[in-house]
Amino acid sequence: MIYAKDKKQEYVYSIYGLNIASEIPMPELPAIDKKTMEGIDASVALGKANGNIEDGVVINEFLKVSGREFYLHIEGTARYYVADGSRIIVEPETWDDMDELKTFLLGSCLGMLMYQRDIVAMHGSGVMVDGQGIIITGHTGAGKSTLTSALRKEGCKFLADDISALTMDDDGSILMHPACPQAKLCRDAMVRMGYNPDEYKKTDNYRNKYIVPLKKHFLGSPVPLDGIFELKTGDGDRTEVREVKGIEKIRLVLRNIYRIEIIRYLGLKPSYFQKCLVLAGRVPMYSITRPKSCFTVDEQARLIRSTLAGLKGSRSKNV
Repeated sequence: MIYAKDKKQEYVYSIYGLNIASEIPMPELPAIDKKTMEGIDASVALGKANGNIEDGVVINEFLKVSGREFYLHIEGTARYYVADGSRIIVEPETWDDMDELKTFLLGSCLGMLMYQRDIVAMHGSGVMVDGQGIIITGHTGAGKSTLTSALRKEGCKFLADDISALTMDDDGSILMHPACPQAKLCRDAMVRMGYNPDEYKKTDNYRNKYIVPLKKHFLGSPVPLDGIFELKTGDGDRTEVREVKGIEKIRLVLRNIYRIEIIRYLGLKPSYFQKCLVLAGRVPMYSITRPKSCFTVDEQARLIRSTLAGLKGSRSKNV
């Protein structure tokens, strides 16, 4: 679809617990009725994206960051500027592929906006399994999206496919907020899960991933976070789960912060690091190691369910 830059209209959407007013239409996001909303948290506008960031770190000519600003240039697509946790400016270089433009807007840009707002965002999928909210995280290629897809096919609802945003209530509970009702799957995973890749759009020209709309599986309200599962690959022939304890928990959190590869140039803000410590202290965490050589997604799903059942049972005894 081609959008005319001289016809600006404001749309209001909800994502990651934020109300966002946007001049760029994003129908994949849950829309908000302007009459019932409580206010705007951030805006997305078309304009000149400023690459002159003062007191920042120049990672390269396409990527610059400071404590309150972020600049990203994707050649042939757009320039992006994010500031103060409240505004994103997009300067398109083409009007021919808005899907690719929105991939970076909804990914890196919103991820950095959340960091500016002290919202902890983990690189992982948010899923509701047997009444318990969990995040499935892990390095790229570990199989997060495939496992999440398998859980959806078993009837589980999901909140987020790639970025799970967390806030902390005054009563000490940690809430996981919904993203949007779509998932991204690589071609091999789509074939294994019964999808025909040729019937779906690719996310962008850089990755072999496809967008799968999933409105009927989407849970559009925040839920308490009950556990985090980090998925890894190993050389063994069995899928195994173990509980993560002690200082290893904060290490798990930090290595799976969304866009930590950019944030590390700044160093974590004390307030942000404190929230990571709280997360590590309050939420049970587990490591799932799957074999590299075979497809064990059903076993992974079974181990998650049995682990959560045990966790629920131990909580009941403590009440």
